Amino acid sequence: MPTDACAHEKPCGSTMVSFAVRARAVDLLGRQQIAGIPTALHELFKNAHDAYARRVEVDYFRGQRQLVLRDDGNGMSGQDFVSKWLTLGTESKVGVNLGQQMPGPRGLKPRKILGEKGIGRLAIAAIGSIVFVMTRQDPTYAVKDELTVALVHWGLFEVPAIDLSAIEIPIRTYPGGYLPTRADLQELVSELRKVVDRILSDNPLREVHVKALDAMALVDPRGLSDWLAAAAVREGRMDLSLAGNGHGTHFIVAHVDPILDADIDSKGTWGSSPFERLLLGFGNTLAGDDADFVAEFRDHHADGRFAELIGAKSFFTVDEFVSLDHHFDGRFDEFGQFTGTIQLYRGQREPYVLSWPKALGRPTDCGPFRLKLGYLMGLQDESQLPRDLHSTMYDKLNRLGGLYIYRDGIRVLPYGNSDYDFLNIEQRRTLAAKDWFFSYRRMIGWVDISFDENASLVEKAGREGFRENRPYRQFREILENFFRQLAIDYFKPGADLGDDFRQERGRIKTDYERLKRREASVSGRKAKFTADLTAALSSIEAGEPAQSVAELLRALRERLGTFDRTDSEVAAQDLLEMEADFLGDLARLRAMTAVTRPRGLAPSKSVEAAWRSYERAAGNMQENLFEPARAEGVATLEQFRSTRALAVDRQRRAVEIFGRERDASLAEVRKLRKEAENAMVKVDRAVRDAVQDEIAAFQRDVESLVAALSRTNLDHLPEPEAHERQREIERELDRRLEAGRELLSGVRDQLTAVAEAVTRSDDLEETAAALERRNVELQDRLDLYTDMAQAGSAIGILGHEFDNVASGLRQSIERLKPWASGTAALRPIYDDIVSYYGEISDYLVLFEPLSRRRHGRSSDIAGTAVEKYINEALGSRFEQTKTRLVVTDAFRKFVIKGTLPTLMGAALNLVDNAIYWIGTAQGDEADVVLDADDRGWLFSNSGPGIPLRMEERIFEFGVSTKPGGRGMGLAISRDALRKIGCELELLNAGVSERPVFRIRRNEGEISESDEA
Repeated sequence: MPTDACAHEKPCGSTMVSFAVRARAVDLLGRQQIAGIPTALHELFKNAHDAYARRVEVDYFRGQRQLVLRDDGNGMSGQDFVSKWLTLGTESKVGVNLGQQMPGPRGLKPRKILGEKGIGRLAIAAIGSIVFVMTRQDPTYAVKDELTVALVHWGLFEVPAIDLSAIEIPIRTYPGGYLPTRADLQELVSELRKVVDRILSDNPLREVHVKALDAMALVDPRGLSDWLAAAAVREGRMDLSLAGNGHGTHFIVAHVDPILDADIDSKGTWGSSPFERLLLGFGNTLAGDDADFVAEFRDHHADGRFAELIGAKSFFTVDEFVSLDHHFDGRFDEFGQFTGTIQLYRGQREPYVLSWPKALGRPTDCGPFRLKLGYLMGLQDESQLPRDLHSTMYDKLNRLGGLYIYRDGIRVLPYGNSDYDFLNIEQRRTLAAKDWFFSYRRMIGWVDISFDENASLVEKAGREGFRENRPYRQFREILENFFRQLAIDYFKPGADLGDDFRQERGRIKTDYERLKRREASVSGRKAKFTADLTAALSSIEAGEPAQSVAELLRALRERLGTFDRTDSEVAAQDLLEMEADFLGDLARLRAMTAVTRPRGLAPSKSVEAAWRSYERAAGNMQENLFEPARAEGVATLEQFRSTRALAVDRQRRAVEIFGRERDASLAEVRKLRKEAENAMVKVDRAVRDAVQDEIAAFQRDVESLVAALSRTNLDHLPEPEAHERQREIERELDRRLEAGRELLSGVRDQLTAVAEAVTRSDDLEETAAALERRNVELQDRLDLYTDMAQAGSAIGILGHEFDNVASGLRQSIERLKPWASGTAALRPIYDDIVSYYGEISDYLVLFEPLSRRRHGRSSDIAGTAVEKYINEALGSRFEQTKTRLVVTDAFRKFVIKGTLPTLMGAALNLVDNAIYWIGTAQGDEADVVLDADDRGWLFSNSGPGIPLRMEERIFEFGVSTKPGGRGMGLAISRDALRKIGCELELLNAGVSERPVFRIRRNEGEISESDEA
């Protein structure tokens, strides 16, 4: 029996207790719940979104291991910071998505709140051990305009056996608009060091935490903010500073975890990093709406370079999405039924309805949602995209393609990652590619869900997707059914609805093969033509034809000097033969540098430009070299005859020369006739074989269908089945007949076209080449206009921002002057800065005429105005390079009608180029000469000559012979001049020639400015 009295009576003691919370709970709820730094940044982006920020930007400085995250959201008051940000599990966001939402601040649309658990801010602990927080409430709504700052040491929350209440957070408040200095931050560091000393006095980890604090003490928040503000001005974007009226929340994280470098730098199989896969597409920029929330990340390297890793430009654009081959767009209703449209090969949008078999008349648990998808055919010969664009999109889809999920416009992780195929599309495709068709890496699309309609789709705490509950399984099954049935209906071989797809794919494949065969047939001729053209231009430029002609004339004179025939008749005959030999050698010499353009070729832009240069050079040689040489040789022989009093039968000489040329011509014609006859025999044989093979195959196929019908007893089948069987055989006969008709009619049409072309003396090869050249020309023009539009925009931004930077420099110099006046060591540095600023101010002059109205009315511009502008803009460069500017009276007096910005810009570009190239020359002369002839202004310089092969190419956009040159100046100048009825041309090409450019008016042409 028990002896303890407590066993039979009331409890010995009673009390109430509560849970005690260790500091490690914060680490367990925060850092250890986050998969990695990209996921942590995603959480912080969501917090910025909830705070109604328009922008959130991250700047990561690798060398200093510092990360700055800034947003321009609502910000927090000091009270809010303590009661909400420093309080775990707050209820401030709980239930805010229920009911009607109020309009957002600053004109923004209402937003669904993404975080309700109250622990998302702890994600920042995954980035680095210490964070400096600055937050300022929007002054428009703040009761008291103040800046609240705090210093949090997340590393302390990892230490065991410490109560949460033992860790104190130092906080300061400042007037709104104030930016803390390094000294302000160091005060917070000192207070936090006391906390570390108190709770870790005997802990061996104390030194680690003290070192982390020392690293944070080196940060200058105000200096960092000023640097970021200047960078924003340089790059033409809005700054997010908390100075002035700025508001939002900023974090400076010191000693960032090195794993971030690995996340950024490591590349997967297709070249995308884990960082990109998780953070690109944070907001749904593909929806086409104006994005009211933008996230950006800049990776700053120690050498000053930076890369923008996320942002609208890094992800897919709307234009890229529209360019894909197929598009699917629609809505799954509350029963899982899809109603929408399908667009194959960017053709007509066709309605498509698909039910979900498992609905059974009951609403789904997951709720309704939308789907929008673009798909790229994997093979180039099955895609409508041009080869270069297909290759680009193919690689980009491999890196970033997939099916993304957005809840109220914000991405749900990890859906969309190229390595997270949550619908197992690739697995099914591996089992049977012909049946499943779709590839996860060939698509880019998204599913739109919302808090209102899809509340049952709940994300996991670690942002690893949705919980595997019944609603999510339904959601996934509905999408799997969609892709499976879509492949069966449209893309599977023999699909009932796939006739249009198969027909268009067949047409694209046929066109691709035709172009491929044509390229193969002409590639060899193109390569030979290019090589012959290059060799001819090099020979002409080296002066080889002139040297050979001189040698030929010298040899003729030597033969005459040793001529000793005494018999006058024999001597006359020998002189005729000598003349024939000389003319033959001269003709062969001309043929050595002659290049014949192959028929039916559409050469590239650079080869076409080289051909035009060759034509001019060949024409010049014929006129200035070969014809004079022929005349000189004949005259030399004639003079020799006269001196020796040798009678010559001119009629006989002409007949003999003509006879030789006739025999050579007839031989060539006979050879071509034989080749043409052989080609006709080959064509006849090929056509007969093709027709006979098709007729034989058609007969076999028809007999097979008749046999199949005979084997089927229609009388024993039900009426519907018998009718369908008969119609199936009839349809197969129709398809076979259509194939035969297409082949035979194609042969007929081609032969008819050849016959008509021969009758009309047309050339089908030349016609095809003309169309190909036109296509190349139009594509080149499109590329040029695109590049010029970008260049024009960049120039406009550059001029504006250059002016802003110069203004800031001017103010800084004025503030620096008092210190420089009183400090001897600083004075030389100040003087250098003033000198460099003076040069910057001189360069600003360049933008003055260019900033006026682009297409104003034409006016008469005299050379004196150009001279004045060039002296103002480039005077210092002339002095530095010791280059003389020589301006003639003819230039000063010559007047060209045009718009001032265009003429000034072109002239400036020519002179600027001249100064550069003069600096590369080895000669003693260094001058730029502005002169005029009877047609326009002439710009010449003492720099190196321009090679013949570059005579036309220097005017192409993107072509430059300068090391690191962009090839924009001459292309833009010529195009702009042509638009106002003027022309820019190079008058003399050749490495040994002094370059001379001319700007002239095209008389009789009406320019755009004249019409204004």
